[in-house]
Amino acid sequence: MIQEAPVGDPSPSGDEATREVPARVPGGRGGRAVCVLALAGLVVAGGMAWRSAILHRGFDYDEVLRAHEVWLVSRGVRPYLDFFEVHPPYFVLLAPVMARFADPCDALVALRVVSGVGNLAFVAALAAIAVSSVRSGRLWALLGVVAVAFHPAVLVFLAEFRIDGWGYALAAWSLDRFRRSRGRFRHAEMGLVTGVASLLFCLKIAMLAPLIVLFEGFLTRESPRRFLRDAGA
Repeated sequence: MIQEAPVGDPSPSGDEATREVPARVPGGRGGRAVCVLALAGLVVAGGMAWRSAILHRGFDYDEVLRAHEVWLVSRGVRPYLDFFEVHPPYFVLLAPVMARFADPCDALVALRVVSGVGNLAFVAALAAIAVSSVRSGRLWALLGVVAVAFHPAVLVFLAEFRIDGWGYALAAWSLDRFRRSRGRFRHAEMGLVTGVASLLFCLKIAMLAPLIVLFEGFLTRESPRRFLRDAGA
């Protein structure tokens, strides 16, 4: 029996050939349900573990040292003049917190809570960047960030009095806004926010804005040689 040939060319062509097919979420609807359940379980369990570590975990030596700096400032001792074991001037901002507590342990727990809010804002910024970086499977991207944040080794640092989280939060949210915005002042805005974050909380953040600008300029050039030539000019 002679079969008739199909009418037209079945192979894709034109717009159909160049059309981008979005990636599928692993497992379809079932995978999405698993992701939601895992995300909810991690948030609940991780949040409870975070709270327990802030309230009951033993104090690290660095925490006591930072709290002592804040206590000295709350007593009127001048940083960089009367004592020199200091970090960026965030301790000036936290002096009212230390002054409210007579018990040093209660004061250190309060300082842990303050730094925990900054760490939470930092994790939220990382989640926003992760979700905006993918076209599909955003729940899985969010799950990845939460899984790393609530890993026991990371959770120890998130629970301690480390005020760097506030600086990281400012820098991460400015980076998220920088990626979303196309305004003419977005470079200046990111530089200003990261500059404030580095001055008050963490000096290492000062390197972030120049590196991002250089990386963006590298991506917009046709070749590394042209980028280096334009940068030198």
